[in-house]
Amino acid sequence: MNPSRITRSTRAGSARFRGPAALRAVLHALPAVLVALVSPFSASAQQRTLELVDYLDMESVSSPRISPDGMQIVYTRGWVDRMNDSRESAVWIMDVDGSRNRFLLEGSSPVWSPDGTRIAYLASGEPAGRQIFVRWMDDEGAVTQVTRVNDAPSDLRWSPDGRHLAFTMNVPSHESWNITAPGRPEGARWTAEPRVVTRADYRQDRVGYVDDGYRHLFVVPADGGTPRQLTDGPWNHSGGEWTPDGAELVFSAHRSDDAELTWREREIYAVALETGEITQLTTRRGIDSNPVPSPDGRLIAYTGVDYNEDTYRNSGIYVMERDGSNPRLISGDFDRQLTGDMTWSPDSRALHFTANEHGSRNLHRVSVSGGVEAVTQGVHLLSASSFGADGRTVVATVSSFHEPGDIFVFDLSRPDELRRLTHVNDDVLANIRLGEVEE
Repeated sequence: MNPSRITRSTRAGSARFRGPAALRAVLHALPAVLVALVSPFSASAQQRTLELVDYLDMESVSSPRISPDGMQIVYTRGWVDRMNDSRESAVWIMDVDGSRNRFLLEGSSPVWSPDGTRIAYLASGEPAGRQIFVRWMDDEGAVTQVTRVNDAPSDLRWSPDGRHLAFTMNVPSHESWNITAPGRPEGARWTAEPRVVTRADYRQDRVGYVDDGYRHLFVVPADGGTPRQLTDGPWNHSGGEWTPDGAELVFSAHRSDDAELTWREREIYAVALETGEITQLTTRRGIDSNPVPSPDGRLIAYTGVDYNEDTYRNSGIYVMERDGSNPRLISGDFDRQLTGDMTWSPDSRALHFTANEHGSRNLHRVSVSGGVEAVTQGVHLLSASSFGADGRTVVATVSSFHEPGDIFVFDLSRPDELRRLTHVNDDVLANIRLGEVEE
């Protein structure tokens, strides 16, 4: 949105926010509730306007996951640590109807095992930093630290048989400096040594320096052990989705000699767990990423876009046979920004995904035979995080102008009946009067 097109008109008791895509402005600035303009006058002595410091009291919810039996939901609850200027998180659990909502453990990013007996999650561990843990969900609740690695793992994925966990992790790559500087006299105060940069893509916006290594794919036994690195080389790898038979992991990368100097190129690959052999599945010039194998193991869905030099171009949704043959576009002329992960229907005949449109985000469905249809509607940001084993129950986070974000659940047969399960910021906003927001 062009800020010059936003106008504000203040009346006694209200403030109005005008723009062609007001919700998009809210999303890209601060949490929605912070950006909504408020009246300079309180309606009563008990109410006040929103202040920036209120953000420090707000909590967030993310990554809700429904259990395989459809009875419980685990999710990450985050907050601001004022004393240490950092964000902290914990894993909470509740019944699927929102009852018995309670703290479970310290950590984040919980993922249910296929049989629902355990969850894998990330938390501080030994020797230092973030590690992978597994907690049994029986009455005993035993916890095992699975990894003891030097860099933080992420993107946890259970193998179909529940015996292994796949994850990605940065592997350091140290550049040599072949110039020997004069010795530093004892007690001398010299400037810090220079940073040696040999990569074209050495830093990124909102990330900082990224040239200290490459991201690779690993697998580790779920009951603990030594992680095994599945990919190597001077390339970053992402994804790591299991095929239903557990024989391979599919991922995206650009594994070419001139990868750093090749703009907007990425392919889909598969790595065999037993042999470590890597097979390239896509070959077209452009970006192919986010591969997701179908439940029947026959197809792989992914997002892609032909090579172009435009400032930005939306990706389409494709499917191909498991061996990479017969790639085809199934999203047609649906030209919207795709967000989040794609999820297959249990019968492997369709996928669900979220997309941005006119400042809102909603759930859509695309058939393997072609054609996209909207599932949910509304002026909000809906991110579907988990689908029940029945293929109908959807757990999502939803935020709007006056609601920073909570967990909702709904049935695909009744997508307009969203049931709110959490109210994590009702206490913070109880005595605050928020402004009226309109497009």
